Amino acid sequence: MKSSFAIKSTAETYLVANPNDSLYLLIDHAGMPGLYRKLGKSSGSWASLFDATRESGAFSVAPILIFLGCNSSLQVNKLLFNWISERAPNSSALIMLASHLSIKELKAKLTLRLDVKISQDMDAMLRFFDPRIFEQLVKILTSDQLAKLCGPARTWWYVDRTGGIVRIEREFQEIDGDGYSLELNEEQEFSLVSVSEPDQVMHILRTAIPQVESLSSGNIYKIIADSIRAAARLKLGAISDLALYSAMAILRGVDFEELPYWRDVLPDVQSGKITFANAVANSEDIVWEK
Repeated sequence: MKSSFAIKSTAETYLVANPNDSLYLLIDHAGMPGLYRKLGKSSGSWASLFDATRESGAFSVAPILIFLGCNSSLQVNKLLFNWISERAPNSSALIMLASHLSIKELKAKLTLRLDVKISQDMDAMLRFFDPRIFEQLVKILTSDQLAKLCGPARTWWYVDRTGGIVRIEREFQEIDGDGYSLELNEEQEFSLVSVSEPDQVMHILRTAIPQVESLSSGNIYKIIADSIRAAARLKLGAISDLALYSAMAILRGVDFEELPYWRDVLPDVQSGKITFANAVANSEDIVWEK
């Protein structure tokens, strides 16, 4: 389901089948630049989950909740919805929710879920509104934790890294104020940190090689994820090294390690005799744009 029509058709089909529910979009503003300008030009109900929080000034990276419709029909501005739908498959920034709550009630409950406890009893913000993080949360949280997190909505859809729509269903749980809490153990915390590596690498590559996504016929995210695993075998862990390795895979092919130069130099990289950055510099295979 990669077409811009997929989100619209999914929403319309659900509303007809579930007339008592309301549909909402939860969008990571950082992943969909220009959304605020579009919201300002359209009528309709929307809210930032950062309102009335210590992050209220960070609107450019805020999670935005947008009302789509209820009573079996879409009620969102058509131009706005089309604009969002066209960008969703390429942004990995969108989650859709079905709930019986009003937008004010839903916003309040979702805002509670921004708070999470991590190791050493530290407070942190849980970016569950980022579909890439939400996808990992679905995998690592216990059933009880996931039920609490997803409780305000009975159905969640997110657009994954390939542009596909994934559906998650949970029983609604009434948890308010002090009754809601989420604490991650060290293993869960590490898993969330590690899953962010491909996105950090992509950011570096887009900055250094603006045309990166047009340089490969394959799925860029899969190439990066595979490159990170391959780099680990060479004992590479720094984000800069992971970005360099991924760049080589994109520019020279995923099997670049089989080229004569790399067959000779990679054992020295693995043993620590030479850094991967120096190996790349000496290869004259990659040119970074200034």
